[in-house]
Amino acid sequence: MIDYYKLLIFLLVLLLCIYMIRLSIFAKKNWDFTKGTFHLVFIGLAFLSVATFLDSFNSIAHLHHVYASKRDCFTIGGIFFIIGLIRWMAATKQFIETIQSLSMKDPMLNIYNRRGFFQIFDQVCKKPVSFSVLVCDLNQLKHINDTNGHAKGDRYIMKASQILEETFGSNGYVARLGGDEFIILYMSSDTAQLDACITSAKQSISQIFSDANTGIGIGVSFYPTEGKNLDALLKLADSRMYEDKLLQKEA
Repeated sequence: MIDYYKLLIFLLVLLLCIYMIRLSIFAKKNWDFTKGTFHLVFIGLAFLSVATFLDSFNSIAHLHHVYASKRDCFTIGGIFFIIGLIRWMAATKQFIETIQSLSMKDPMLNIYNRRGFFQIFDQVCKKPVSFSVLVCDLNQLKHINDTNGHAKGDRYIMKASQILEETFGSNGYVARLGGDEFIILYMSSDTAQLDACITSAKQSISQIFSDANTGIGIGVSFYPTEGKNLDALLKLADSRMYEDKLLQKEA
């Protein structure tokens, strides 16, 4: 005699097992780090399918060898399924962390993007610290793109990004707002050290392409004395950055 409720459970487990086969094939093509995980879950479900199938037949379920086989399948299947599920959860956590990290980074430069910088700013503001916000804008990028092509323009951006990271990154966070614009959160309250870093960055960037008059305008605002929210700090630093670029043109 068949127990239809137990047969329904068997069919559901079997469908889940088939789904895991399809998911495993997809994972093999796209997520190398999850291959073994899906195999463990599939093996566990396969044993559980056999166990639930045997359990659905009341007429043979209590026979000694059937009962022993059913018990072993439930035990082995449960062990494989739980181990696979734990590894699946760990892989999912790793995948989510990777996606979150990628969403905060500029794909070309591998530094923070606008979203990443805003998150860093919010985290830093929760601490009782003072810092400066620097808005930076490269000179001559459009001219380089128009006369030498975007490949050289991209090299300009990448080299400038590397210089900013080397100059400010050990004591702050460098991000790309977009195009030729960068923003820096500098954690030191030592203005003399900040001025020295700015001078060093400007000098290095001006030497990237000696034939293209490369350079960078930098404006600074200070938290919390000149603003306690990012909009106010950016507006002030942006204004000072344009003043700096104007002074460079006049010079």
